[in-house]
Amino acid sequence: MQKIIHNYDFTRLAHDIKQAGKEYGFTKIGIADLNLSQTEKYYQRWIANGLHGSMDYLKNYPEKRFHPELLYPETLCIISCQIPYPSPVKPNHPIAAFAHVPDYSRLIHSQLKKYVKKIINIINCVPKVRVFSGSGPVMEKILASKAGVGWIGKNTLVINDKFGSYCFLGELFINLPLPCDAPTKNYCGNCTKCLDSCPTKAITRPHELDARRCIAYLTIEHEGPIPLELRPAIGNRIFGCDICQEACPWNQTRAKLNASVFNPATEFLHDKLSTLFLWSEEAFKVKAKGSAIGRISYENWLRNIAVALGNSAYSQENKQALEMRKNHSSELVREHVDWALMRLQNHQ
Repeated sequence: MQKIIHNYDFTRLAHDIKQAGKEYGFTKIGIADLNLSQTEKYYQRWIANGLHGSMDYLKNYPEKRFHPELLYPETLCIISCQIPYPSPVKPNHPIAAFAHVPDYSRLIHSQLKKYVKKIINIINCVPKVRVFSGSGPVMEKILASKAGVGWIGKNTLVINDKFGSYCFLGELFINLPLPCDAPTKNYCGNCTKCLDSCPTKAITRPHELDARRCIAYLTIEHEGPIPLELRPAIGNRIFGCDICQEACPWNQTRAKLNASVFNPATEFLHDKLSTLFLWSEEAFKVKAKGSAIGRISYENWLRNIAVALGNSAYSQENKQALEMRKNHSSELVREHVDWALMRLQNHQ
């Protein structure tokens, strides 16, 4: 007979905990065990092959990454929570949809904290629990897949049959022996639209991403010059990329968000690239504050927009904007501006 906590057996308790999470915007919640051994060798090979690029933090704490009980002792299971965010305002927007949601990591963390308080009320005692939301060496996509929150698509993103892949994830490491959920079926089938759509061929094969070629990596994580051979394929994107998500059929049929805990930011929605390129450093810091865009430097912001302008149709406005940065103090910016002007000239 299962142990009872205030008239709850653990199967009933798991059900009630999942239902309670909906109050905080979590549309799908699942429970995973701590066994990540099946993915450890693949991940180590991915790192060894350098496919993580310069994101060396992904090499840190390998023991804790694959043994969650070492990351937070007393953990008995992990509650994986999914929260959807609005789709792109329009296809091919220069800024990825996730970056239009301000302070998303902080907000998810706050919602998870509220969720923990609700769980405490349900069980009428205080469990050992730790909250993660895009922080720490947590294999959140693998855990979401194990918990039945969604399946991992060929583009390496978690896909849910209701809300597609435009979703954030968060986790509760908890010391309750809750029954774990079975993984959901992978519904990608023979579809290869995400692989076929990637202009830089960053998805080298199903379920494998070469970050060094990924537009999101190049415009967010990467420091220094963007490789010459990849610049034309970046197109107009200046922060992140939604191309493989836009191609995914599951995002084209995703359920409409009738309500969301996120209020989309509008700072970056309508300005032209030439306007964004001429922002002062002070203006950039003010407008990017509280947004994921604040993760990159002003120098990299200009670098990214210079590439996008170089890939744009010729216009006197774009040319003048680039020329105004020809003598910028940053060698990185100057080099990308020179490249963009030469490329723009060829578009006349």
